[in-house]
Amino acid sequence: MKIMKDEYKRYRYWGVTIFLALAAVVLLNIVLGSAGFILKVLSTIVSALSSVWIGMIIAYLLSPVVRLMEEKLFIPLFCKMTKKDKKGVAGLARGISVTLSILLTLALIVGLLVLVIPQVVNSVVNLAKQAPGYGETIKGWFDKLLADNPSLSGMQGFLNEALDKLKHWLQNDLLQSANLLGTVTSGLMSAVGIVVDFFIGLIISIYLLASKEKFLLQAKKILAAIFSKKNYKRIMAAAKETHHVFGEFISGKLIDSLVVGIAMFILMWIIGIPYAVLISVVLAVANLIPFFGQFIGIIPTALLVFVEDPVKGLIYVVVVVVYMQFDANVVSPKILGDSIGLGSFWILFSIILFGGLFGVWGMLIAVPVFAMIYRWCTRFTNRHLKKKGLPVEAFAYNSPGEDVTVPEEVVDAGKDEKNGGEQ
Repeated sequence: MKIMKDEYKRYRYWGVTIFLALAAVVLLNIVLGSAGFILKVLSTIVSALSSVWIGMIIAYLLSPVVRLMEEKLFIPLFCKMTKKDKKGVAGLARGISVTLSILLTLALIVGLLVLVIPQVVNSVVNLAKQAPGYGETIKGWFDKLLADNPSLSGMQGFLNEALDKLKHWLQNDLLQSANLLGTVTSGLMSAVGIVVDFFIGLIISIYLLASKEKFLLQAKKILAAIFSKKNYKRIMAAAKETHHVFGEFISGKLIDSLVVGIAMFILMWIIGIPYAVLISVVLAVANLIPFFGQFIGIIPTALLVFVEDPVKGLIYVVVVVVYMQFDANVVSPKILGDSIGLGSFWILFSIILFGGLFGVWGMLIAVPVFAMIYRWCTRFTNRHLKKKGLPVEAFAYNSPGEDVTVPEEVVDAGKDEKNGGEQ
């Protein structure tokens, strides 16, 4: 009877196991089958809330400006004028600070558009008009090269065919692409949807900036209700550190890119490099992308200047390379400080990874995001090594084979435990 009962328990165990395994397979299949639908729904939600994301980004970027105006200018001024304490003038100071920050932002955007767009459009139009002559210029270079080097005469047919195709591309495809680019750019800039999203985002940013402390307290309240006290403290510490890293990196990169754009425009204006405004804008925007940004900006602009004037092209390459080295080693470290905390390899790795996953936007946020991931992984590893009594320094593991350099007190404790067990 007991044997039959054991057999029944064993069969029941295997039956439940098989049922749970099949249920897990079915559930996994349902989840994977619904993944596309779920992603589509999430994408639709993200797209519908585009103005909210714009507002949050604007509010995050303007928050330091508002705080600076409020604490350093208007609160002291109003306290002195009205003889009230800080709380009595805080609302008025916040309102004026937010208003001035939004107005200054709009003035800066409009000023840049008025100054930059006409010159960029003129540069593109002139480049398109002069495109047919670039083919003749390049053909002249190759003819001179063949005349000076008779041994290359066998390549005449190949070079002529290649130059004909290049000339056709310059005369037709490039000109049409330039016109198309101008049309698309003009259409995008005047699109009602983009303008509406931006202004709605601007309004949302005003609400966020005016009551940022209230929204932060509400978020903390929700997190405290969901998580335990220990995890809540960890989340708050991680959020504070993330804010510090992102704030330092974004503000530093924006300032550094502005410095690059202004400095390169001044240098090119002094030297007489063509398309100075267009090239300065390209270099400033490309500089927002760490590591690859310099190459993304330098290569196409160098080709542009070189085709226009080879001598000035060489001068431009020397000047821009020297300045970018100066910026990377002197200016950028002074502005960014040690907010990143990543080595060159990990910066390159993060840009490749996030760029492959999310495109240009991924490359822009790759470094600060990966910097936080790197810090969290390092702390997780160190915490567990300390629990095991192992050293956290990497050089301690430079031992032959699989041996690890363990602190002496850990070795002694292990010996005592072993001796005690033998006794």
